Amino acid sequence: MCLLTLCSAPSALSQVPQGFNYQAIVRDGTTKQPVISDDIIVRITIENAAETAVYQETHSLETDEFGIIAIVIGEGTPAGTDLFGEIDWNKEQLYLKTELKYPVTNPDFTGMGTAPLQSVPYAMVADSLSRPLTKLSVKGETSDMEEALFEVRNKDGQTVFAVYNEGVRVYVSDGDKKGPKGGFAIGGFGTDKGTSQPYFIVKPDTVRVYINKTGKGPKGGFAIGGYGTDKADIQDFLFISDDSVRIYIDNADDDIPKGVKGGFAIGGYGTAKGKPQDLFMVSNDSVRVYIDKAETDKGPKGGFAIGGYGTTKAEDEEYLRVTRDSTRVYINESSKTSTGGFAINGIGAIPGTITPFTSLTPDNYLIGHRSGKGMTTGEFNSFIGYETGMENDTGSYNTILGYQSGYKNKSDFNVFLGYKSGYNNVAGKSNTFLGHMAGYLNSSGDNNVAIGSLAGYYLSAVSHSNVLIGDSAGYGSTGIPSLRKNSFNVIIGKGAGKSNIGDYNAFLGYQTGMKNIDGSSNVFIGNQSGFSNTGGNYNVFMGNLAGFSNNSSYNTFLGYQAGKNYTTGSYNTFIGYRAGMASETFFGTGNSNVILGYNAGLNLTSGYDNVFIGTSSGKLTTSGFENTFIGKEAGYNVTSGNSNVAIGFKAGRSITSNDFNTLVGENAGYSLSSGSKNVFFGNFTGYYTSSGNNNTMVGYEAGNFNRSGSYNTFIGYEAAGAISEAGQGVGSYSVFLGYQAGYSELESNRLYIENSQAGKYGALIYGEFDNDILVFNADVGINTTTPDYDVWIQGGSVSGSGYTDNRNLAMLGYDEYSGDRLVINYKSEYAGGTEIGGPLKFTDTYDRVITDQRYMVININGEVGGYSSSSIRYKENVFDLKDFDWLYDLRPVIYNYKNTSVADLQYGLIAEEVSVVNPLIVVYDKENRPDGLLYERLTVPMLKAIQDQKEEIDSLKETVKNLEALVHQLIEEK
Repeated sequence: MCLLTLCSAPSALSQVPQGFNYQAIVRDGTTKQPVISDDIIVRITIENAAETAVYQETHSLETDEFGIIAIVIGEGTPAGTDLFGEIDWNKEQLYLKTELKYPVTNPDFTGMGTAPLQSVPYAMVADSLSRPLTKLSVKGETSDMEEALFEVRNKDGQTVFAVYNEGVRVYVSDGDKKGPKGGFAIGGFGTDKGTSQPYFIVKPDTVRVYINKTGKGPKGGFAIGGYGTDKADIQDFLFISDDSVRIYIDNADDDIPKGVKGGFAIGGYGTAKGKPQDLFMVSNDSVRVYIDKAETDKGPKGGFAIGGYGTTKAEDEEYLRVTRDSTRVYINESSKTSTGGFAINGIGAIPGTITPFTSLTPDNYLIGHRSGKGMTTGEFNSFIGYETGMENDTGSYNTILGYQSGYKNKSDFNVFLGYKSGYNNVAGKSNTFLGHMAGYLNSSGDNNVAIGSLAGYYLSAVSHSNVLIGDSAGYGSTGIPSLRKNSFNVIIGKGAGKSNIGDYNAFLGYQTGMKNIDGSSNVFIGNQSGFSNTGGNYNVFMGNLAGFSNNSSYNTFLGYQAGKNYTTGSYNTFIGYRAGMASETFFGTGNSNVILGYNAGLNLTSGYDNVFIGTSSGKLTTSGFENTFIGKEAGYNVTSGNSNVAIGFKAGRSITSNDFNTLVGENAGYSLSSGSKNVFFGNFTGYYTSSGNNNTMVGYEAGNFNRSGSYNTFIGYEAAGAISEAGQGVGSYSVFLGYQAGYSELESNRLYIENSQAGKYGALIYGEFDNDILVFNADVGINTTTPDYDVWIQGGSVSGSGYTDNRNLAMLGYDEYSGDRLVINYKSEYAGGTEIGGPLKFTDTYDRVITDQRYMVININGEVGGYSSSSIRYKENVFDLKDFDWLYDLRPVIYNYKNTSVADLQYGLIAEEVSVVNPLIVVYDKENRPDGLLYERLTVPMLKAIQDQKEEIDSLKETVKNLEALVHQLIEEK
């Protein structure tokens, strides 16, 4: 490639630009043709003779239609941290190195050559400065009053002479140089070549101005002035003449210097380059005297002092001394006149009127405009501030500080501090009011402490012994002052007890008891606790927002938001975070509730006489009453249920509106959502019971899976414990007693007394209440503990009016020889059976055989007979029997019984076959299997069949008879 450089000249010399032009034509290295309208990258390096880069930059650009590029060296993208403006062009010969990257995708630059840099026209301007200048002008560009336009420094870099927008400053070294040329001086030439006359000399230890005292004209003396709005009006700033020194300062409100150079100042320079030290300064709004605070300056002339000369050569009397470590005012204490002591006064608007600013006497210290102005016999008072204690005349031992603080005070032992604090206090004693308008309206109340802005503002003439601390604490209430009793209260916190006029209250925390008016004897501790209480009494609320909405009495709420939304309920005790919080929509009104635990009774509104103890116990209860829930989440879901007792972790958790349940144990009655009048004792007892009623379950997991069964009594570990395995759990009216008794029983009206999972065939005692069945799966002994048979009745025992005869027989009846009798043989006299002396009558036996109108009789001869009532009185829906064809489908059989000693051949039917033909005459067992037949039910259908056969036989007989007659007739006709 070929690069042809064309450097153009600058267009003006008014300002040296930071850069110079560079132009070239870019040609293809092979074809030598210009590279037209294509991207290239140029890298420019300024380096020294050792080829060390001083500055480097790159330019990314596009050639024009002629292949020409134009750049300004100094305006490219720097390759490092070096800047173009920091190049020292005078240090050494510099060279310009040019490199090119084309196409721009090439990884490396191609060097295009290096050439020494030559002078440009701006260098000619710099060269002209080496010759004498006929005129030099410096024009500043900065508007910063602290930035110099022109500055001269010494060899140590310290400013000696500087020109600023507003003036010129000359700094003099404060070193040890004592020669005639030390410091700064302005002088005049003498009449000869001798020593000049100094007019103004500034040295580190002195500033001197020499004035010709003979000059009496307007230019006599020494003056520093300024120009007015025109050139004729000259304003004097400092004027020193033989008889006076005058300093004039511009005090126009619209032209008050705001900078540090405003006003008039005398200062000195430190040893460093820092800010000058002001020693004496006068400005429009202040006069300041600065004292050298160097600890080494302890001489008698150190600091600032005002004194007087005595009549003799004795030591001077000092009146005012200001040093680094003290300010002293010396007063003649022996003076008793009105001008005795120390005072600062002001001149009133009326000539001769004096307004006291400060009065310091041995009796009273009064500092401030008209402070203690009315003082007569009062003593030992300290008043500081505008019109503090202004009307105090006889009051003593008061300390009052602040604008019009204690303005009307005439009493003793008060401390008022703050704007208008204790303003209206006239006769009140021993009060301490600190803060903006604290205790403002207190007139004669005693022994009050009010600290904070507006604290105790409305304390009245009958307000005594209050402690009020915090912004607006115990602010009080408007109304008739005589009714604002508010005494003996302790109120601490911003806005605490703000409306209070009640007595004996203790409020601690932000806005605690804020709306309390005449409520008394309350204790509220915690931000906004008891916030809305106006007239409630004898309440104790502790915790942020505890009892926030309460306006009733005799409540105790402890914990964050405890009882927050209770309004009119009384005699409640809530302890725990959000305990008895109630709803912000439906406020709490219930009474006599005891709630302890986080979220316990959270939603309780109108419920009363409840006891909830444990986290979230009774959480959803709203209107329920007389409930006792103890344990985490015990009675959790109860809403309106009443008179329930749930004790234990999650005991009765699902109770909602059901009543009169007693559930004791972990998870006891956990699922009981609608059942009532249940008694569950034991962990997990009745766990899955949801809607059962009147159940009694005692023991771990007793009735655990009973779901809706009612009127059950389960006593024992896991009694009826697994009845849900078949998806049931609905049995009722059952009694299970013992370990796992009735474990898998599904039916109702059952009795189990057992200590295992044995069923009805294995349980010690099994019964069916609905069938009046009692089964002993054991040997039963009466009067014996070692029965040898299923039932062993030990002789010697008599029941009823019977007795034992000389044969050791138990006799039941009036006597054994008269009337009906029952003899149970013990030995061998009547071995083999039971003697019944008369008919034996059975009623209500096996329900599939005997009914209420069916009886069986065994007479004295052992004959068994029975009858069934058939009176129309007991019957309805009576119709003629027509369908009996099923009789012909029955299969009569002969058979023998299995596993029996009876070998006789039997006649009968098969129950399973009959159940298919007519199930009404089949007896089924408890598993609903065909077990027996009601043969008596075959009698009536068979009778009907016989009747129909008789009619058919009679018809056939008539037909045969007619046929016989016809045959005889035919025979005779032959």
